[in-house]
Amino acid sequence: MRIFLHIGMVIVCLYFMDGCAYETTGASAPTGVVSDAEDTNDPKTEATMTGKIMHIQEDMILVAEAGNGLYQVPIKTLTENMQYLQGGDTVAIGFDGPILEMHPAIIGNPIYIKLLENGEDFVGFYAEVLTHLFETDPGLNDQISFIAVDFTKEENLTSGEKQALLYLLCNKTQVEARMATYEELLAENLVTIHKDTGFAMLDNGLLFHLDAEKMAENKFKFSADKWRSSLGSYSFSDCTAKKENGKWVYTIGAEMIS
Repeated sequence: MRIFLHIGMVIVCLYFMDGCAYETTGASAPTGVVSDAEDTNDPKTEATMTGKIMHIQEDMILVAEAGNGLYQVPIKTLTENMQYLQGGDTVAIGFDGPILEMHPAIIGNPIYIKLLENGEDFVGFYAEVLTHLFETDPGLNDQISFIAVDFTKEENLTSGEKQALLYLLCNKTQVEARMATYEELLAENLVTIHKDTGFAMLDNGLLFHLDAEKMAENKFKFSADKWRSSLGSYSFSDCTAKKENGKWVYTIGAEMIS
């Protein structure tokens, strides 16, 4: 039997949450939850959830479940199992506690975590790239209230991974993060275009473009840029990502400012 607690409860600690707004699919109960542990060798639990690890902290992991929901899982009692896990791995989590309905939801009383499949930590990699870009030419970030990310030409992330990346970017920058294209922002009247000059500007936001080809043989090419106006942007172009000693690293082919 599963129990769901509502946000009205007193929350002692919000772990990953830091007063941040980000775009969410609105999922609450994990669609990948089954009523019992499927492997007879696993401890008996009320339910299990299958998902991919998006981020690991000292006492909590962020997991993207198969239905694209994001969940926080306390790992203080699971430290022995965690030494073999890393971002991008698909895991099964058995738990007996409630699910605290917030964004991301918190899984209560996890009993075990088990590796199902090794994977690629694209979320951690892209979070590093976009944070680097955000911190470069910080004058472009002045008085922004949101960041939009255009994933249209990115070929490695799943829907759940995109949501996780937005969440981590929001936590890092402390401004709202969402998915959007230039055309969508224009349609929402968030881009101002001066009739006489054609000069365009996001008055209170940044637009990131993340373009990446599909990974092949542990490497891929990508580019990233942040745009504030027709005369205010910064880009990393002709970049190469490759896996070295189990970790994704990158080199920047060129940096351009306007």
